[in-house]
Amino acid sequence: PENKTYQLWLLEEGRAPVSAGTFEVHEGRAVVKTNKSLEGFSGAAVTVEPEGGSPGPTTDPVLAPAQA
Repeated sequence: PENKTYQLWLLEEGRAPVSAGTFEVHEGRAVVKTNKSLEGFSGAAVTVEPEGGSPGPTTDPVLAPAQA
């Protein structure tokens, strides 16, 4: 959406989500480049955030791990 961006969050139970950065989608594809290590995290989620990203998620995830 205009003035919004997608933000990737790394997840681990009992911890606050950790931002792995923002990204855009082009022609239905997204590439997320991050300097964060994925070690120690068990999942990831994507939210729609204000342009430039947020220090913490402000919306429900648009993409999240499936619940067992």
